[in-house]
Amino acid sequence: MVPLLNIPRKEVSLRPELLYLANHLAFHSSDLFCLDDIPSSLSPSQTHFVLVDHNVLQGDLGKKFPPSHISAIIDHHVDEGTAPTCKPRIITTSGSCCSLVSEFFRERWDGLHLPTEINAQLAKLALAPILDDTSNLQHRVTPADVAAVTHLVKKCLGKSVEATSSSSSSSSPSTTENSTFSQEDFYKSIQRAKLALDHMSLSDLLKKDYKEWIDPSNNVKLGISSVPKSLYWLIQRESDSHERKKEVKEEEGEKNNTRNNSENFTNNNLSSFNSTLKSWSTERSLDIVAIMTRDSTGQEDADFTRDLFIWGVTDKAKNITSRLLDLEKENAELGLEKWDGEDEFHIESHDRHAWRQNRIEKSRKQVAPYLRDVISKL
Repeated sequence: MVPLLNIPRKEVSLRPELLYLANHLAFHSSDLFCLDDIPSSLSPSQTHFVLVDHNVLQGDLGKKFPPSHISAIIDHHVDEGTAPTCKPRIITTSGSCCSLVSEFFRERWDGLHLPTEINAQLAKLALAPILDDTSNLQHRVTPADVAAVTHLVKKCLGKSVEATSSSSSSSSPSTTENSTFSQEDFYKSIQRAKLALDHMSLSDLLKKDYKEWIDPSNNVKLGISSVPKSLYWLIQRESDSHERKKEVKEEEGEKNNTRNNSENFTNNNLSSFNSTLKSWSTERSLDIVAIMTRDSTGQEDADFTRDLFIWGVTDKAKNITSRLLDLEKENAELGLEKWDGEDEFHIESHDRHAWRQNRIEKSRKQVAPYLRDVISKL
C-alpha cells in the first residue's frame, strides 16, 4: 500500500503547513507520492484504493477507475453511497478525518512498540491536521477528536499508551510543565505556516484547498475553494496588484515614450479578481465558482469570520445566486447576510454574490451539500 496525495506534485508547495511538517519531522516533501508519480503502466485491474477524507474517487482517478476499485473508506463527509460493501467503510461525524484514522489504527499502532522518537514523529504528523481542523479542539469537536488528541499528545510526550476506546476520554488533553512538547505551541506553529500566503497568487490560493462535484441530473459542475483569509483581503490584494501593474506600465511607457492606453486601470476594481476567477473556471470547466473564506479577526483562533462567494459562470448556472437568496432554509442554516464589502467593490450582480456567513461552525463539509442540493434543482 502506497500513501497517495490526490494532487500533482507542483501543488505540494501550495501547502506550507505540510512543508513545515516535512522540515521538522523525519521526512522530506520529495518522499510524498503524488498523482503525477503514478506510472502510466499501472494496470487498473490490479489497482485498489483506500479513500481517506473523501468517499468518492475524484478527478482523473474517478474517470479511470470505477467504484469497484475502492477497497476501504475512512471519511467524515456526507456519505455519497460509493462502494457500499468495502471494508472498512467508516463514514461518520468527526471534526477531523485524521481522528477516525488514528482511532482505527490505534490498537495496532500501540502493539508495534515503536521507539519513542518514531512514535513522536508519527504522532505529530497525525496530530497536526486534527488540531488544524478543530482549531485546537475549539470548533466542530467530537469525542473521537478529543480521544485522538489525548492519545497522540501522550505519544508526543514519549509516554506509554494503553489502547483505549474513543468514548473513554471526554476532557481536553494537557501537557506537563516539564514536557518538551506543547500542544498549544505546536498548533500555533502549524497556523503560522498555514497562513504564510503572501507569496501565493490568487490562482495558487484557489488550488490550495479545492474540491469539485458534478451534478448527475443536469451536469452542472461546482468547484469550491477554501481560503484561510477574508474575501476582502483577496479582492484588495488583487486590486493592489492591478495598481502595481499600472505603475510598472506607466514607468515603462515614460522610458520608451510608448504609453499603452488600451488598458483601463482603476482603483479598487474587480477586473483582476474576476479575470482570474474566469480563467480558473475555464481551466477546471466549472459552471459555478465558489470561495469559502475563514479569517481570524483576533489573537484567539476561536475569533474568526467566514465569507461565501458564488459565481454562476455559465448560462445554465447563472441563476444559482438568486436561488440561494430566495431559499430561507439555507439562509437560516448558514446564517447568510449581505457581505459588508460590496459597497466598495460592487461585487453583486445577476450571476455572482457574496455573503457573510454567521454560522461559522459550518465549513465546506456542511456548505457543499446545501449548494449541491440547490444545483440539482437548477
